[in-house]
Amino acid sequence: MIANTNLLLVASAAVTAFFPSLASAKYCPPLGPVLPPAKQPSHHAAVKEAVKALGERFASDTSKIEASAISIGVKSIYDDKPMVDLHFTPSIKDKNGTKKVDANTIYRIGSATKVFTVLAALQESSISFEDPILKYLPKLKEKQPEGSELDAVKWDEITIGALASHVAGVGRDSRFLTNYYHIMFLLTNPVRSS
Repeated sequence: MIANTNLLLVASAAVTAFFPSLASAKYCPPLGPVLPPAKQPSHHAAVKEAVKALGERFASDTSKIEASAISIGVKSIYDDKPMVDLHFTPSIKDKNGTKKVDANTIYRIGSATKVFTVLAALQESSISFEDPILKYLPKLKEKQPEGSELDAVKWDEITIGALASHVAGVGRDSRFLTNYYHIMFLLTNPVRSS
């Protein structure tokens, strides 16, 4: 019992040392797994302090960048306006791009869409992450690249889960990419097998 009390005192001292604002808190959060929803979190002093620190860090870090635009936005469903709305316009701009980066700037989202594809697959009860990719795209089996064992894609060994977690797929320098447009057609026009 004494050891537990000492451990609690050490933990309490550590929290107080690293988070002094918590030591002066005049409230104790409710116990249990679900806390009540925040009411206008942007008005809370701790959130204001964090937003200010983020803004300062954003300004500091972007001052070293010359050719990449950056935007960060954070919005709570409990506030009317965004808590964070930061934008950086680089000094070197693409002649076809925007002149000023703001909340209305349209970005290319690139690989971020992979997350949405995986989320959609997780929500689809008929898709198992253990299924081989050939169950959904059987024509891939016919499209093996010519060449050595290193160039071959063993589609029957690749699962949906392996693709979703990025541990399987087609290498960037694979000869298989010569059939890129055909693969894109197959992926956008899947044939479901039963």
